[in-house]
Amino acid sequence: MKENKFLKDISKFFSGAILAQLISFLLSPVLSRLYIPRDFGEFTLYVQVLSVVVILSGSSLFLLLPKFKDKYITKSTLSIVSILSLMVSILLLILGALNIGQEILLPKYTAYLIIGLVLNQIYAYFHFKSISEREFFKNSKAKVVERLGGSSTNLVLGYYGLGGIGLILGNLIGQTLFSIYYIGFKIKVSYEYSLITKWIEIKKYFEKFKKHIIFQSGNHLLEFGFVLLFSILITKMSSISELGYFAFCYKIINTPLNLIADYFSQAALGRISDFSTDSHRRIFILKIGSLLLVPSVISFVIFKFWGPEIFSLIFGKNWEQAGVIAQAYNLAIVSTFFIKSLQYIPNIKDKHEIYTVFSLLTFGMPVAVLFYTNSIGKSFIDSLEILSYGLSILAVIFFLVLLRLFSNKSQELA
Repeated sequence: MKENKFLKDISKFFSGAILAQLISFLLSPVLSRLYIPRDFGEFTLYVQVLSVVVILSGSSLFLLLPKFKDKYITKSTLSIVSILSLMVSILLLILGALNIGQEILLPKYTAYLIIGLVLNQIYAYFHFKSISEREFFKNSKAKVVERLGGSSTNLVLGYYGLGGIGLILGNLIGQTLFSIYYIGFKIKVSYEYSLITKWIEIKKYFEKFKKHIIFQSGNHLLEFGFVLLFSILITKMSSISELGYFAFCYKIINTPLNLIADYFSQAALGRISDFSTDSHRRIFILKIGSLLLVPSVISFVIFKFWGPEIFSLIFGKNWEQAGVIAQAYNLAIVSTFFIKSLQYIPNIKDKHEIYTVFSLLTFGMPVAVLFYTNSIGKSFIDSLEILSYGLSILAVIFFLVLLRLFSNKSQELA
């Protein structure tokens, strides 16, 4: 019964997620002819800077909502994130005014980053609240609305030649529509919680969830920080257009896999917590590990053998280089997908540090490899191939560590 419930939850999540990705994929051949690689490069830097900013503003705290399903925790989390977001927004304004951060386009996109920060936090709140209340189908439909609105905006603004800003505005409008759609179902949500502002309450909150803040938020900050650094390295060693090719490859391959990993990891955490013994949890890990191999193998085979041809045929001859990158880096993409899909499993044992270590390795390795291969004169494509082998080995080690974590028989007797 419980396993059927888990599969139903996954299907509700995936129905909207898959449809949203299908919309994005179907429109990609048009977008690739409206935008140039540099546009995607600038958009990528914006998204990655925003991701770091959002984590610094406490977005990872929203993961507590589905874990505890407690009204006071929900209220407190919303308050803390609101206060942190305000502080970070002020910091962004100061940095932009001082013209600091030109290598990450900060002065140019300061206003968009602040707007994006606010919309991301609202989006995250409704997203995790819907998971907490098991409103999976509503969340799924909201994702479709988000993608339709965002993609339509990208098409219109791309037609009028807005470039990278057109991609950014599409992203912002999509997130706005997601929240509006959800509020349409629960209009009272705006009045449901009042902000906590007393220092004593804030202090108690941080003391109670200190480990989550240190490890979970730390994990995400490491992840997005390394990804941003990786992109900056590509830009410095090659060009922002090369980053655009890499970003487009990610849009086609990594984005759908990453979305699946996010939903899958959250649903897997909820399901594995239903088991009372380590032996049942271990069996569950083996099953979901096998399940994750299906999209991984399919993606690897397709792009390893026909990457350049697929990109050239579907997206235009100008995007063949993105296919070359996909061919070299696809194994790394599916390996990262595998690790991220299982990222919350150690939380059941209160072993947040396990994923922290693997997060450091998964997202730190690309930066280290790029630094090293560049120093010995390797090409960018050769660097990606070397990196792919390293990350695939890391994925296998992570899975074995998870199995080992739930192999202690004494835990069943406790």
